[in-house]
Amino acid sequence: MRACSRDHAGAAQAGFRLARLYGAAGRHQAVLHTLQQSRTHHNAAGIPVPDLADSELSRTHTGPAPRTRRFRRRQ
Repeated sequence: MRACSRDHAGAAQAGFRLARLYGAAGRHQAVLHTLQQSRTHHNAAGIPVPDLADSELSRTHTGPAPRTRRFRRRQ
């Protein structure tokens, strides 16, 4: 069974998010591995990937995870 490009696009985006979480946890080898997998899914889906080496790209994914915005309920 052949995966469609939507599946690859979802996996590529999830890979970037997962790499960000691994980077926040300090798991640098996992960041590199996840980014390589994500790059494969980006290419399969035809989505452009940042033109950086994996080591450069992993540096952008390390550090504290971005905080989520909190929404206030309107009363």
